[in-house]
Amino acid sequence: MLNAAPLYGGYSEFNEDFVYNNDGFVPLELYRNMMDYSGLNAQPSSDIEDQHIVLTFFDAYDLGATDTLIIWSLMAVVPEGGPDAETFLVNEINDGIDWFTTNRGDLKLSFAGCCEGLAGDANCSGGDPDI
Repeated sequence: MLNAAPLYGGYSEFNEDFVYNNDGFVPLELYRNMMDYSGLNAQPSSDIEDQHIVLTFFDAYDLGATDTLIIWSLMAVVPEGGPDAETFLVNEINDGIDWFTTNRGDLKLSFAGCCEGLAGDANCSGGDPDI
């Protein structure tokens, strides 16, 4: 099912401030940042910096102890100064939707039962939340 519901929040921050100094994310700090940044927020920067993006889809969602919630998101970008940014963006989004529609079954199978007891561990490494 494709859902166009708005995100609860999203933000970008510098990895040097929130990741590298701590050898990864600090779970409580990550949680607080997700709750504090409702709406979409960008880190203002005139320089190209190493940043991470966090998207929060719900601020209050009841999930049963044995349930799994899988969210797939599509991010599309437009090159600065492109000749027809709107057409480019629409094409990028349509390509992403087509790819997801074609591969959805295989993707769902690869994550079945993967993350049990490992919140945020999408690649099943057993470590901290994945970036």
